[in-house]
Amino acid sequence: IKNEFIKFNGKLEIPKIPVKELSYDKALAIIKSIAKYIPEFLYDHELLIKRKPASEQHSLQFIKEIKGRVLDFIHIFKIYLKFEGDSKNIIEKGDTENYPSYTTDRFYYKSRIIPVTSVSREKSDINFQSIKLIDADYVNYIEGDNELFTAAVFFFFYKNGITKDINHKLNLDIYNISTDVYPFIVFDYFTACFNVLYPDHKAIDRSIEVFEPLFIILFNKYNDLDKIGNIDEIEEHFEESMYISDVTELKLQFISTLKSYFKQWSVYRDDDLLLKGWWRIIME
Repeated sequence: IKNEFIKFNGKLEIPKIPVKELSYDKALAIIKSIAKYIPEFLYDHELLIKRKPASEQHSLQFIKEIKGRVLDFIHIFKIYLKFEGDSKNIIEKGDTENYPSYTTDRFYYKSRIIPVTSVSREKSDINFQSIKLIDADYVNYIEGDNELFTAAVFFFFYKNGITKDINHKLNLDIYNISTDVYPFIVFDYFTACFNVLYPDHKAIDRSIEVFEPLFIILFNKYNDLDKIGNIDEIEEHFEESMYISDVTELKLQFISTLKSYFKQWSVYRDDDLLLKGWWRIIME
């Protein structure tokens, strides 16, 4: 299991969280403590009342709507608060109704750009529909041990396999980091999502510039392009990025841009990190 986390200078106290669900009122109190450490990550975001997916009931989830050139996106930033750390950091033990309270110097999080077909508001909550990359009729071939798995019924359980399939289809030599260690493009919310490692507003804007044409190319490898927009409009807005014909391809100029973006990131691992099972991702 790979989880991103960011360490910060300081100690944050997380109160007991109900096993059933972190309530909205209790979440607001925790946000006040968290915001002083990562204000740039929460800038211009709204707190989701109903978590998406609902199974992540012990997380804080923030959302921001973003307009691309042709497509619409949301950025979702999720902080996981259920205790999973060192027992020495426990302040008060948990019980059958509550997880323990604890101190921490890190945030476990997910930060993803998701292409969407719609964003709607219902009372004080926000709902969105992703641009689905595959449907139940798609059979996904997962490489490894000469076995074939179908995503037709069980693709929820094979997100890692579909993530590998996505990166295999892109077939781009643009990373310093192996996609087995850390994939920047992952399958989630039934679509291809883009991981934004340090999601301040500048990084989010830059990610959209990189991801939108990349997603269009990727979508066309699974579906007809006209399912997500007018082809003439796509061609007009991305004439510097791609060729649109019988086979839609990225232009060399844009591949060079992708390399410049992704190769700024690399991984580091010393003996201490190895013992902990961690990788440190650094910007060069």
